[in-house]
Amino acid sequence: MLGRELLRLRDAAGRTQQQAAGMISATNSRIVKMEQGWVPMRDLDIRVLCEFYGQQDSVAVGRLLELARLDRERRKAKGWWNQYPQLQAMVEYIALEDIATRLRTWQLAIVPSLLQTPDYARALAVGNGSWDDRTRSTWQSGPT
Repeated sequence: MLGRELLRLRDAAGRTQQQAAGMISATNSRIVKMEQGWVPMRDLDIRVLCEFYGQQDSVAVGRLLELARLDRERRKAKGWWNQYPQLQAMVEYIALEDIATRLRTWQLAIVPSLLQTPDYARALAVGNGSWDDRTRSTWQSGPT
């Protein structure tokens, strides 16, 4: 997320990777790696790049600095998953889940199982007009 936001800011400012690299005395490759989230970022680099990209909002810069802090913590974390070699392919995802502060889900065609309740189904049936006395008796007595 941090790298993606820095890339968005750079594009919006019309700056090149080479220009950004020059601002923090880095290589183009380093900027690519930062924007792809492959390397940790120093707070100073984030501040310099935000200023260079014209990001004046201190709240937005603070949010980026917080993302960088969380990323550094995640990279050095020695979580429970490290003792299971079979999880090595998923270590990055498990570590991200471990530091997550909220979960959001969106599904177009599937109703999450937590919502698959009789009350939910009844609300759907009433909402689309398919609720009638036969349906009502089925719901009250249960399936036959």
